[in-house]
Amino acid sequence: MNRVSAKEVRVALNAFKGERGVSRFLRKHPDLVFWTFFSIGGHMHYVVPEFGLGKSLKCDFVLLQSFSGGWHCHFVELEPVDDRILNKDGTPSIRLRKAEKQIEDWQTYVETDRNSLKRQIADACQKTDLLHPQWRHFEPSGSCRVPLRDPRTWVYWNYDIVIGRRTVLTEANQARRNNRNAGRPCEIVTYDRFIDTAENWDSQVVAMRSKKA
Repeated sequence: MNRVSAKEVRVALNAFKGERGVSRFLRKHPDLVFWTFFSIGGHMHYVVPEFGLGKSLKCDFVLLQSFSGGWHCHFVELEPVDDRILNKDGTPSIRLRKAEKQIEDWQTYVETDRNSLKRQIADACQKTDLLHPQWRHFEPSGSCRVPLRDPRTWVYWNYDIVIGRRTVLTEANQARRNNRNAGRPCEIVTYDRFIDTAENWDSQVVAMRSKKA
């Protein structure tokens, strides 16, 4: 696993404007993307970039993890790293509103044609997975050996918007964002979540070194 340090992630995020630069950085570190949204292990793991839902929709990353009863799937939308989440009056920013609309379109597609979508995701895992490209020739299957593309396979669909930095959120707007997360089918997180993941890795390295000393 090519783990990146918290310092490297922090430097990268501070240097980027918009979302293109940070998207390129994250594509180089798919393990950072995956473990930012998954906290426990599973069986098969995938990180698929630039995934198209049908003919007109696209998301920045699709993340997949299989477990004994099915799959967890995260659709991740990247918005500008330097944009605000909420305006000063607590209303959502223009970029956040557009991202939420896109999430609604994804949900509609999921509900309309799940079996076709599972086939599209399975094909993408075998073609463009970033996490384990050496395993692309394997058919994505859960621990019960039922392929992801099988109509019987159960998938838990999750939606995430990554936008802005934690430091620009006032305490009041932090509470508003949390309330917004609670009332909507998607989670809104800042790019600092990636730093949190890398900091956790750094602490694990320190702990391992102290045991060996």
